[in-house]
Amino acid sequence: MPRDMVRRSLAKDVLNSDSVREAAQTMRVGVSALIEHLYNISMLDGFERDELRASLPTV
Repeated sequence: MPRDMVRRSLAKDVLNSDSVREAAQTMRVGVSALIEHLYNISMLDGFERDELRASLPTV
């Protein structure tokens, strides 16, 4: 996922569980994969990543 595509897919650079879910759907990737990618490209710190992970529904 190129950084530009990730940035364009996020709603106004707001990183919350809803915007990440919408961006993942737009890019056709899993939410957890997108969260990890955002962390890997330094758009999230460790705390934000953990918070977003915790907001994911458990199956």
